[in-house]
Formats: sequence, structure tokens, C-alpha cells
Amino acid sequence: MTNQFGKQSLFLDMDTDFSFRDTPVMAGSGNIEGSFLDARTYAGVWRLDLKDVLFDVSEIDRMTSEAEAKGEEFVVNQEVLDKYGKMLTLPDEFTLNIDLKRIEGMLANPPEIDWGLSKEELEALSDEEFQALHDRIFEKYGLNKHPNAMQHYWFEGSWTFTLPIKVNTANNRTISVNDVNEAGIGLESVTVTPFEIHINEVYLNHDKADYFPVVLDAQGKYIDAAGSDAAFLPVADHDISRITVYLCDYLEYMDELKGLKYEDGFRELLEKRAVYKKEVVLE
Repeated sequence: MTNQFGKQSLFLDMDTDFSFRDTPVMAGSGNIEGSFLDARTYAGVWRLDLKDVLFDVSEIDRMTSEAEAKGEEFVVNQEVLDKYGKMLTLPDEFTLNIDLKRIEGMLANPPEIDWGLSKEELEALSDEEFQALHDRIFEKYGLNKHPNAMQHYWFEGSWTFTLPIKVNTANNRTISVNDVNEAGIGLESVTVTPFEIHINEVYLNHDKADYFPVVLDAQGKYIDAAGSDAAFLPVADHDISRITVYLCDYLEYMDELKGLKYEDGFRELLEKRAVYKKEVVLE
């Protein structure tokens, strides 16, 4: 399955172990974004956000285990995370061990499901009858399992990798912007690495959660976020000699603008609706 730009996303089911951690920790979402170069060659990027890796909750895990052994409930909330969690320092060199158990993707043309009834007969079923049929069909086709042949293709491992990693920030640079509009909304800086852009927004007397950043490349092409954080943007397939940053009202963007981000005229909409705009020259 591909999106409208011909890009696929493969999911890597794996365990990761960093040499500077006492216990294994999951890194990244497992999605590797890219595309097939031919029938058997896939090229993409696996992005790891080390913030989660560097946040050590081993003391919280110990306290949770002790409570469970006593038959007690130990609630982990933000207060507990702030008090007992700690940030580790990323060493200049470390080893990453990967146990890749399975690679999977979504089928572009999944097989059709035979419900055994016509559309009219299905619509005539009561809720209880349809649920019973639904459960039987899901059991028959294995749709209650993951992955399953009706929706996915996959390759079973496992494969193991030991990767020596040396931190390299030589090609990273930060462009100071320090621009804020009359409403106290603006842009502090943009950090550029060989792989992605990070925009650092400013919200004076505003809640950051009320706004959403949108970035267009030099050709006016929308840049998708690298993960769940919209401030981190991959640079592959984009002209980033200059970018335009728009800060939008979160609800307005989600309700009215997001669905048009790949359409002609999206830039014009942003020009009219964004609460802040800034063009930044990166090269």
C-alpha cells in the first residue's frame, strides 16, 4: 500500500538494546518510511527519537515490581515520572543491538471477504446477528490475528545486528530567527541536520498545544512530520534551500485545513488562515 506520493511504510517488529542502558528499551515507532526501488529492494529511513531512550525509569520499574509483589497498586503519574525518572547523557560512542523479528507491510489490493450474504441480507441482520457473523468471518479469515494474510504481507526473522555508533553533529547547524508577532507567537530558531529540520516555535502567554506548525519547502511542497512531533521534519525529497513556516490554530487546522495539505491552493489557504508566517533561508 502506498500514499499519493508513492511512499510505503514498512513496520519492523524488533527489540533494541543500547549499550549505555542497563536494560533493553524500545526505540522508535518501528516504522521505516521509504519506497521500493524494485520488487526486492526497499530504501527508507528509520528514525529513532533518543529522548525516550535517554529517559531512565528503572527506579520506577523497581518500585512497581515491589508493589506488585506485595499485592499493592503503584500508580505511575507525571509526579512520579518527574521525581524518580532521570535523563541519561548520550555517550559519544555506543553500541546498538537489534533483534529484528519480523518485517511487515500493508497490502495494496487485499483479497475480498465473502460474507456469504447479499448486501440486502446483511442490512436486514439485527445487531446481535451481525456481530455473530462478524466474529465468524474474522475467525475464518484470521482477521483477529496480526499480521494476517487478508491485510498484510510479512517476512519472519529473526535477524540480529550489532551497530557501533559514533555521534556526529559536525553537519548540524542552527539558524537563529528570534521573530515574534504582536500576539506573542513566532519562531526562535531552525535546526538543520543531514536528515531533518527541527523548528523551535515561540508562544508567549499562549499554550503550545493550541497551535500546529506547517512547513513548506522552497517549491511550496508540504513537508510531512518525521513522527508524532510536528516540529521534526525529514528533508528527503525536498528542496530546503529555504522553507516557509506557518503556525496555525490547532482546531482550525485539524478541522478545515489538514485534509487539503496535498491539494493545489494549500499555500494560499495558509497565507490567509495562519496566525504567523516566516520564510527562513537555510542555504
